[in-house]
Amino acid sequence: MLLITFSLLIGMTFLLLAKLSLWRYNCSQLMPGRKLNFLNIFGDLIEVIKYLNSDADHPFQLKILNALVNCCKTFQKQQLFCLWGFYTPLVFLVKSGAVKEVLNANGLKEKSWIYEWGKLGFGNGLPCSQHAIWKPRRKMINRCFHPDVLRGFIPIFNDKAQKLVNFFQENGKEFITINDTIQLCSVDVVCGFPLVRPQNLAKIVKKYEIPEGNHSKLRAGELFMNRICKFWLWPEFIFWNTPSGRDTKSNLKVLKDFTRKIMHEKKEQYLTSECKMYEGKRQALLDLLLDLHCDTNQLSEEDLLDEVNSFALAGSDTTASTVTWAFYMIGLFPEIQKKIHQELDRVFEKDIDKEATEDDLNQLFYLDCVLKETLRLYPPLPLFGRKVEEDTIICGYTIPKGASCLIFLYSLHRDEDVFPDPEKFDPERFLAENSADIPEYAYIPFSGGPRNCIGYRYAMMEVKILVSAVLRNFVIEPLDVENKILPKLQITLQPSKPIYMRFLPRKL
Repeated sequence: MLLITFSLLIGMTFLLLAKLSLWRYNCSQLMPGRKLNFLNIFGDLIEVIKYLNSDADHPFQLKILNALVNCCKTFQKQQLFCLWGFYTPLVFLVKSGAVKEVLNANGLKEKSWIYEWGKLGFGNGLPCSQHAIWKPRRKMINRCFHPDVLRGFIPIFNDKAQKLVNFFQENGKEFITINDTIQLCSVDVVCGFPLVRPQNLAKIVKKYEIPEGNHSKLRAGELFMNRICKFWLWPEFIFWNTPSGRDTKSNLKVLKDFTRKIMHEKKEQYLTSECKMYEGKRQALLDLLLDLHCDTNQLSEEDLLDEVNSFALAGSDTTASTVTWAFYMIGLFPEIQKKIHQELDRVFEKDIDKEATEDDLNQLFYLDCVLKETLRLYPPLPLFGRKVEEDTIICGYTIPKGASCLIFLYSLHRDEDVFPDPEKFDPERFLAENSADIPEYAYIPFSGGPRNCIGYRYAMMEVKILVSAVLRNFVIEPLDVENKILPKLQITLQPSKPIYMRFLPRKL
């Protein structure tokens, strides 16, 4: 009798689970998109692989971007659409209404499963941590980005901007690649180390360059995207035993050794009697994190390293990407550059040596529009996602538990219903009289909702000071104005080839 009862319970449980799975499957089938074929375990991944192998002349990161763009164009009149991989629905959000609902839903507080791979580099830092860790950590670190604290960063930004100007004065009369210089400058700002002095630049670039000619950070990004696109590399035991896995491990070690060295050097300085007296002194972001570690013990050393990795690598990458693309776009459009120069001359009274103040920054309305338009076309983190923890209704569709909701900013910011002629670089979209009609969540370069980017004000202040300092001193010109450089998807949105520019002293 007991055996019969147990068998009935097992059978009923199986039937209930099967019914629930079928219900969730039917819910997913109601969404726009290709319908799942149960005989095809790989779902739409097969089509992705075919596309990636179709054109050998372009890097696969560029082809990934194009594949996602084409998918979003197919469903551009829908709120969302569903693709499949291993019987798991991947729900892409097309319109701002769907994005708003997802980023504020109670059942979507966790990051998508793909962020587990991000933990290899960032551990439990804010970008990748689970909600239970993220919530108290975010509250703790928020104090580092209070408006009063942000004002204290302005002298640091000015100092690094001047070093960048000095570098271009010595090296910028001929065409040079700007990618590496801007990357190092952004890390310098976060950590407070003089990485962009001309005498240090070559040494650091050489030290952290790998045989393929890319920096370890960029190479790690390539390997990350390579793994995403090759589903046979998803299982851990397979990936770490492949050349790609070993290459990833090697590059992650370089990155972690780099940030660990910075952290230990700054900690040693912090603990010395003469350097611990920070009252009234300029502090880098790392100094404020050290306060939380050394003085209040709110961060362990491992926690500190995770956050240093997050800000020094991921955070600096987003600002570097924005500055790089901004210089490139400003250089392509002389009439826009002329308007920026006119505004800078008015605000700074043609004083190229004057350090920017908060009041100065608040008067740079047109430059602000230019940077916003740059972020519209080239959002630093163009793709991010949320994990569906419970069945959730979004725009009338039931998104089943276990699905991933993905937001592709690169296409969201090119919604023709919101941004007419979306490929045109038009800063005037963001003038006050024109931007009032942009729907909420149609433009979110730093994400949105509770888990938005903690440092977006910091980033925008840094970018504005760096760009304004350079443009007060120079007229910038790209090498090739005919063949526009395309972006590629590499965690952050990177140029698909080096950007060569020259920096010619202005005649005031």
